[in-house]
Amino acid sequence: MPFVFPALQEDLVLNWHGPDGPTGIETKDASGGNHIGTFTNMDPSNWAMMPNGWGLALDGLTEKVEIPDLGDAFDGRPISCWAVFKLNNYTSGYPRIIDRVYNGQFAFYARATGVGIACVCSGGNFDSSISVPLALGVWYQVLWTYDGARYTIYANGRCLGSSAAAYGFLTASSATAWIGNRTDNTRGLDGEITDVALWSRALLAGDADVLLSHPDALVLQEDAPLRFSTVARDITVWTEADTIRYKRDQAAGSGTTVALAAAGNETRGFQVLLRSTSGVSAVNLTASALTGSAGTIAATNVWTYRAHQLEVVQETYHTHTATEGTGWYPGPLIPARHPVSGDDIEAGATYQAFPYTLPANQTHTLWVEVRVPSTTAAGTYTGTVTVSADGQDDVEIDVTLTVAPFGLPMTAALRTNFGGPIWRISYGDNAAFAGADGWGADDWTAARAVGNTIMSNHRLSALDDNITFRPYGSSLTWAVSSANITAAQTHIDAYHPSVFSITRPAGYTAEPITSPETEYYDAWIAADEVGVAAIKRPDALAVVYLSDEPYTAAGSDYVALWGPALRASDTIESLVVHSHYQVADEDMDDLESGTNIWVSNLTMYSASAIATLQADGNSTWLYTALTDSYNSTARPFWALDFPVLHYRVMPWMAHESDHEGILYWAGSINVWPTYRAGSDPWTEPVTYGAITGYGTISVENGSPTVTGSGTDFAGDLDQYIVPVVTTTSAGRYVPYRIDSIDGDTITLSSNYAGDTESGLAFRKEVYNHEGVLFLPATDATVGYNGVVETLALKALAVGVADFDYMALATS
Repeated sequence: MPFVFPALQEDLVLNWHGPDGPTGIETKDASGGNHIGTFTNMDPSNWAMMPNGWGLALDGLTEKVEIPDLGDAFDGRPISCWAVFKLNNYTSGYPRIIDRVYNGQFAFYARATGVGIACVCSGGNFDSSISVPLALGVWYQVLWTYDGARYTIYANGRCLGSSAAAYGFLTASSATAWIGNRTDNTRGLDGEITDVALWSRALLAGDADVLLSHPDALVLQEDAPLRFSTVARDITVWTEADTIRYKRDQAAGSGTTVALAAAGNETRGFQVLLRSTSGVSAVNLTASALTGSAGTIAATNVWTYRAHQLEVVQETYHTHTATEGTGWYPGPLIPARHPVSGDDIEAGATYQAFPYTLPANQTHTLWVEVRVPSTTAAGTYTGTVTVSADGQDDVEIDVTLTVAPFGLPMTAALRTNFGGPIWRISYGDNAAFAGADGWGADDWTAARAVGNTIMSNHRLSALDDNITFRPYGSSLTWAVSSANITAAQTHIDAYHPSVFSITRPAGYTAEPITSPETEYYDAWIAADEVGVAAIKRPDALAVVYLSDEPYTAAGSDYVALWGPALRASDTIESLVVHSHYQVADEDMDDLESGTNIWVSNLTMYSASAIATLQADGNSTWLYTALTDSYNSTARPFWALDFPVLHYRVMPWMAHESDHEGILYWAGSINVWPTYRAGSDPWTEPVTYGAITGYGTISVENGSPTVTGSGTDFAGDLDQYIVPVVTTTSAGRYVPYRIDSIDGDTITLSSNYAGDTESGLAFRKEVYNHEGVLFLPATDATVGYNGVVETLALKALAVGVADFDYMALATS
């Protein structure tokens, strides 16, 4: 039956398809124009059975089909040509699919080096082609379309390219058209043709899809899939591992080999990088299921993201560990699907994953991750990730995943306490995220589910601020409510945290200290113990975050007051954040008596003190904050402009030194509400400090009073301005800090008396994304309420999985 296009009848000039049987010497036309073709130098034996019906077998010499009466259908009009064909042998010149250019108008040709069209237009003649080598003996389905200013070509369902060709529309002609050759027999096609169609309008990408979805469309040969070896395109696509970050100005890389390995209940990801010389639009990223002999990992378990970029204009302050400099960094990951429901996110938000426009000469990062279900059988699984864009051939990336014959536990071996992301967003008086931009009360439940789900997906402890595990009642009859116990059980079963937070006793401040009677705090803690026992979830360690750096007399008194009873508890741990070098000997007894879990800042880390604590039966954790190093050893720091590998190595260090957990001082969202209220985290990376002062300093013999020039100071700069040039002639780092500012006179403090420096540049000490593992998400920003994760969180999650592997190997 004829290959009819019911959805594409408008301006259809010719619609030829092979007959129902091998009879006759005429070709029929289903366009309605009755443009019957007549065999020339051919006989009925030229009809041959082909994959989608009968077609013509041509010798490439003199055989062709005459189409005499197309008339002036293309006079002053665009043109689109469609054909299904294959080449049996290469011939010289430009073998014709259909020709009407020898006497004027157009010629659609296919040759060894590609396909193209030549046109005679009102503004001049042009010959356009796409350099896509055609294989012999392989069927191709090609659509070429020209709108008077631009031509585009599609083959086998993919856009191969698009380019400007502003020569106006076709000129008038009544010349004969020929299928398979031209009038002088110098452009014969040695091959087979089953379909040729012409439109006097420019078809679009969706029209190409319609052609391929027709019931009579060619069934592609399974033993010869139609792929092109090289593609002329203006986009470079390559892949990279999950711990290498590409900035915007970095040159394109190469290679698209992706080989992942994971256990059950593990997530592993990789990056897809893009760069274009002129920019491309409608960039999209799609992923298939992964299949293997042992089963299938559904496409719903493959998640895709686009990395949003932020500009670092001043480096994060650093001493011993260098940053990666200023520039544009990929950070927040905008998901293509809702983090909880998995539904596609509707267009309309300020930031969306796909489709999007890739600007010229910028390197952009896309992220792909596979979440391996715990029930996945061991074996090798393969699938594809496809990058598509307007005017570009699709790029298919083959992905191989090897699944181990075991799974990681639902609850991570490394204990973590980063707070709760939604609590951090609502913390303080930051109206930008607590009330505006769609953050109404009706959104909090859904937003909390997003934050907790993302934490759980990365095997981090989701600490839900909506669950207040705190005794109620009079001072000696406290009890945890059954509702709180049920809520805690539900939360732990859903999100598998390694730590469950118990409300700090006697409020949240260390001062003033009120010394209750012994039975007062004994009753409080006893109520907590009963509640924890009722939860019956032993994998989630019950922890009281008792104190943060209790280095005042009141702080150590607070730990000494509440800590011993907690330390004596069989079900609740007392956690205290501390820095070893700051602890005076006279305070150590108080802290030791009330602390089960010692959390040590890496910048002030004392290996000997840690060893002593562990030998005494204490649990030790790590945390990183800001970037000061009070010793000369480089440490991993968690900021946007440090290598992303810094996030992954923390769990390695924890395992190496027998630490049981990691805490993050700024929690799991950021410190915007405290230090940067009113700023936009989607456009400004600085989360601690502000770039508002600069100038020069001269220091003579360590003199604490100097004069600065070119200054623009604000009062809150005290203690935060440091030299940008921070090395002395001896190569030491000079931790100058500002003690006071009086006009242009700056009073410095220095740990290095006697230093002499002149003309040191200085700025305010800033920190880019210090504390940022998430950014706030609203309907307006990304299409849902909650949070989005970052590349930093991905690297940290891989480190948490690494810890599990190491724990399994050493258990």
